[in-house]
Amino acid sequence: MKNYILALLIFVSGNIFAEKGTTGKLYGQIINTADGSAVPGISVVIKGEKLGAASDADGNYFIINILPGEYTVEARGIGFEPVEYEKVKISADLSTKLNIELEPSGKYELSEKMEQFYLQDLPDEVLKKLEQIKKTNLVEYQSTLMKAHFQNSGKKNESRLVDEILKLTKAIEETAKKYKLETSEKTKKQLSKELYSLLSKRFSLIEKNMEIKIKKLADNIDELKQELVKFRSDRENIIKGQFEKFVK
Repeated sequence: MKNYILALLIFVSGNIFAEKGTTGKLYGQIINTADGSAVPGISVVIKGEKLGAASDADGNYFIINILPGEYTVEARGIGFEPVEYEKVKISADLSTKLNIELEPSGKYELSEKMEQFYLQDLPDEVLKKLEQIKKTNLVEYQSTLMKAHFQNSGKKNESRLVDEILKLTKAIEETAKKYKLETSEKTKKQLSKELYSLLSKRFSLIEKNMEIKIKKLADNIDELKQELVKFRSDRENIIKGQFEKFVK
């Protein structure tokens, strides 16, 4: 078993070092030029390559395993005019940030089938709000519906991830108990393989969960940084206002 683990680590380490420095990453956020809000569900592709991604509930996207070079990046989605960014430079072993600004098309582009897809599993209070918006402004209804869908999907995915971790934890405990009670060497060997596999799966899910938490923290840090910049820019006005309160 020890030899197997050692061989696996050597194999994985070899692959990591072999791939280091050969590809880069593209990431950023999709912004609505009309109000500065983040836009979910936008398709971002590197033209001429089979690489792409969709923006998440917070409008963020990332594309990995891009060979170094200059590319044209295209973004398009329902309710927005498509846009292209040319000569986007990707460097090996580096992350390139590209925030994409999209202009609303002002058109209602949702088919009945797509509308039903985005509506499914939304909370009742959200459905009521959407129903009211739909009566007065179809374009606003379209963008609000898509945002609600991706936010709801994100919450469901996080909840599902936690449930899977708990199920794996229970399975690990049960398999470990069987291993301790088993007397057959053949069966113990099989149980040890199952236990190792379960531990590896749980590790991967915990790692993914941590990445989600880190991303949320990073988003909060960015917001705090923006607040700090604004606070500093308004420094004199803030001090003057506070001063006047004391001297009145």
